Amino acid sequence: MLTSNPGIYHDVWSFLQEPARPAINSSSYMLLLSALDSGWEITEPVFLQPGQSPDFQWVYQFNLQHPSNELTCQLIVEESPEANYFIYQEKMVVKIR
Repeated sequence: MLTSNPGIYHDVWSFLQEPARPAINSSSYMLLLSALDSGWEITEPVFLQPGQSPDFQWVYQFNLQHPSNELTCQLIVEESPEANYFIYQEKMVVKIR
């Protein structure tokens, strides 16, 4: 959590990089939800692209920005029914790469 003391810097992204907890959903999808709960915002469009070898599963590339300090990062989330439903519910623009 960010503090009001400007002399103390907290890396709000590193805070999210805790070990994944056992869950039904993929750890990258859970990280996306945690980032959103922590104040990160998705910058559209979201990109759908082939993943890396060996399986080349499709992945989503989310571009995230934290409004309090304008940090940006990219988060890769495996394509899954949960991720697809999230994108559908949020009416996000998706572009295929």
